[in-house]
Amino acid sequence: MSDCHCLGLELRSVGAAVSGSCCQWELLSVGAAVSGSCCQWELLSVGAAVSGSCCQWELRSVGAAVSGSCCQWELLSVGAAVSGSCCQWELLSVGAAVSGSCGQWELLSVGAAVSGSCCQWELLSVGAAWELLSVGAAVSGSCCQWELLSVGAAVSGSCCQWELRSVGAAVSGSCCQWELLSVYLFFI
Repeated sequence: MSDCHCLGLELRSVGAAVSGSCCQWELLSVGAAVSGSCCQWELLSVGAAVSGSCCQWELRSVGAAVSGSCCQWELLSVGAAVSGSCCQWELLSVGAAVSGSCGQWELLSVGAAVSGSCCQWELLSVGAAWELLSVGAAVSGSCCQWELLSVGAAVSGSCCQWELRSVGAAVSGSCCQWELLSVYLFFI
């Protein structure tokens, strides 16, 4: 398949590792199985599963799930969720929510709200602007750049680039490229 170059991934979870591009992969795990054809694969290992084609994948591991195509993804991990396409995302974590497109977002957390357009936003909470500090949470950013720190969780990135650290889980990547370190393995 000529389009097989579009996907590369690495998975480390509970002593399991998968790395490769379309039609190339390696699995190191006890009692794990990988099957698939060019640009299609499935990983079942200690309750974890990965399946997908070029630029499409789904990951379920220790209560976490990631699914999406190029520039589209969803993360469900310990009550947290991120979904979106390029410049569109939504975060639900410990009663907090962020949604928006490029340069647009909204934060609802403990009665606080942030909304704005490219490089412009308004904060309605404790008379603060450009930064929100509430129950250990902080949000700051400019057009297509943001960072969220809330109860040990962090999200930062630009269009199609992001990083999530939440309860020992980390996800970082750009369109069609990502790495997931879960179960208290942190991305370095």
